[in-house]
Amino acid sequence: MVLYLDSSAAVKLYVAEVGTANVRAAVAADPVIVTARITYVEIAAALAAAARLGRIASIGAVMGAFRAHWPAYVVVEIDRALAESAADLAARHALRGYDAVQLAAALAVAGGNPATVRFATFDAALTSAADAEGLDRGV
Repeated sequence: MVLYLDSSAAVKLYVAEVGTANVRAAVAADPVIVTARITYVEIAAALAAAARLGRIASIGAVMGAFRAHWPAYVVVEIDRALAESAADLAARHALRGYDAVQLAAALAVAGGNPATVRFATFDAALTSAADAEGLDRGV
């Protein structure tokens, strides 16, 4: 079983919020984290937003921790086939673009057997789409 974190789940490793304990427990149980390349940008944007809102004390320290941890992630690259799959998923499930990319990346990792991927997200629409595609609930 592979643990896939979308950005809404992965950011909880760096910002304490609802769901943080569940994500940390999932990562402790399976420390190999798989995610899409776009997650790097999405986490950086989420951390900047958290800093602006005063939810983290130091963007530098938290970004440093994230950047230090990033090499441990298994990253799914976004190529033509993944982009086309994401486009199909966006249309089929009415997903936002990057959510569709996250789902397509998780399904690519599954290689036709979605039950082998624990997909963690805190986005309701993406959760519904992942369930419809047969992915296991990650957290």
